[in-house]
Amino acid sequence: MPADFAAEVRRLAAAMRRDPRGPEIAARLERYPRITRRVLEDLIEQSRKRGYAMLLDLVVERMGGIAMPILGADGRPVAAIAIAALTERITSREEALAAALKREVVECDAAWRHGSQNNSRRPPKANGVSLHASARR
Repeated sequence: MPADFAAEVRRLAAAMRRDPRGPEIAARLERYPRITRRVLEDLIEQSRKRGYAMLLDLVVERMGGIAMPILGADGRPVAAIAIAALTERITSREEALAAALKREVVECDAAWRHGSQNNSRRPPKANGVSLHASARR
């Protein structure tokens, strides 16, 4: 899988909010022969309807990505969160992955709106273990 695949998926996610950089994004994707301008336009339209972007089998066979933009105060994309995986793992869990992305976008939005203090509902983690749980012992 190309190292920049996730970055391209994030760029597509950013484009789904009618970002005026759409033509710039299309030009960058020209190096991927399966993604024509028409395919890109269709993907962006589907992304707008779903609320998240999804590319499957377009860059690498049997690989894909699902992404959701993080919007700034002006409603324009400032970042995106993406998950890259085997196509069958994405399609079999599409709803759950989209919901997980949405939760993370909400967390990021809340953190940015309320400054740098830890406003996450989840305790911080280290190596997959809650720091709060280990601190109580």
